[in-house]
Amino acid sequence: RYGEVVAGSYNGADHHPAWVHNFRAAERSGSDVVYNRGASVYRALVREVTDPQERRQLVAEMCRNNPGFAEKQSRTAREIPVFVLHPLGEWRWEQAPAALIERLTPATGPLGRALLTISDWF
Repeated sequence: RYGEVVAGSYNGADHHPAWVHNFRAAERSGSDVVYNRGASVYRALVREVTDPQERRQLVAEMCRNNPGFAEKQSRTAREIPVFVLHPLGEWRWEQAPAALIERLTPATGPLGRALLTISDWF
């Protein structure tokens, strides 16, 4: 029933991490998201858990598997959003849109040039 379950805890900050907004937009549009797990990158459909009973069950499981999660929730008054990722497979560079590849290419793209500049500083 579940793929991966992730929570936007942001270490207990009073605002959501930016990726939460991206996940919500992807869910509304029916788009997939790209996320990493270790050294691998995957594509997935995302669903925010809004049913209170389902959310309680998943949060309880997260607290059992990661005791630090309860501490993060206690640091903030906001409800930490919980998402279920339904994997579609591993993401490969060849699947990237041409416009993204151009932006990331060091010789032509602004982001690629910025990353080269930053790496040159170190």
